[in-house]
Amino acid sequence: MQAEFGIECIAVALTRPELEAVLAKCPYANGDPKKVHVLFCDGEVRKEAVAQLRAEHAARGAEQIEAGDGVLYVDYVDGAGDSKLTSAWLERRLGCSTTARNMNSLNRILGKMN
Repeated sequence: MQAEFGIECIAVALTRPELEAVLAKCPYANGDPKKVHVLFCDGEVRKEAVAQLRAEHAARGAEQIEAGDGVLYVDYVDGAGDSKLTSAWLERRLGCSTTARNMNSLNRILGKMN
């Protein structure tokens, strides 16, 4: 993408068992699948960094944040559209790039995998 279009982005490729594991470990599995997101990171997600994120974000909104293995689980309780918990804000604090999908999208992707 960068060579062709000058856009820097990350892409994540997972096997079916890897995606199933990400979904199975989601602590917000009972939440609204449109509002629960998984942010896939291109680096390690350190639990101490996530604890700092929670502390910094506490007064900004109702979102719930939890670290996973190479992912960040976020429950945008009131929706992601107006949230102050943006990917850019998270990336600056985590020191990694992310790409996010909500649970609806991830379940559709899983359904299309052989």
